[in-house]
Amino acid sequence: MPPTIEKLHCGKLMTRLQDIREAAWGQRDGLLVKYPSWDREMDARVAAFNRLGAILTGVHASFFWLAEFLRNEQKGHSTLPLAKDAREYYFTTFIDFTRTGLLISTFSTVESSFRSFLRAIDPNACNGATSEFKSVYECLLRSKLSVGVNDYIQLLDLLRHARNTIHNNGVYLSKTGTDVQVPYKGVTYRFPHGTRIDFVTFEFVLSLTEDLAQLLFKIVADPALTTITATIKDLSSELQ
Repeated sequence: MPPTIEKLHCGKLMTRLQDIREAAWGQRDGLLVKYPSWDREMDARVAAFNRLGAILTGVHASFFWLAEFLRNEQKGHSTLPLAKDAREYYFTTFIDFTRTGLLISTFSTVESSFRSFLRAIDPNACNGATSEFKSVYECLLRSKLSVGVNDYIQLLDLLRHARNTIHNNGVYLSKTGTDVQVPYKGVTYRFPHGTRIDFVTFEFVLSLTEDLAQLLFKIVADPALTTITATIKDLSSELQ
């Protein structure tokens, strides 16, 4: 559930967003120094960091507006010509919209990037990297790279199930009608079928985003990808 006006700490969340973005872009820039032939716009190894940073910048801008809204509310100078209860309703709706947007956009960036990476390493794997995403990331991490996999498989499983709740307004629905448990970093996250999940908060999504940024760097820096001299095409960049 989205936080109330009183529980939202815009400044803290904005700092966290900025830290994750700057760390990701710093890793990107370090890779470009080491591999200057990579195309800054068209290569999927670089575009993934560009897109993740753009997403975090957009969410940061949303929190800037939210912070301004809160300051005006505290001063009694609302920028919305609505009753107080209505303002709080639309405020929490906007928070939820921003939270779900961060989760879905990050998921899309990770998924499209991983499919491009797998296709570049092994064009025949997972039907040209078009199989369901779980098959793609398990194939990529378990058999194509040198990075350790267990925690990262759990991270991606957790991300995938968290996204499931977005499709159903916070309720987890399993294709098989069964409950799911995902252990990650010493915590077991439970997804009971047909139940509203309340732990997919902003802090939770930011934590996943930070871990995904680290995973992205480890994958892109892996020899399986760095030894590919040709541009790994980022399909979305080609369409711009």
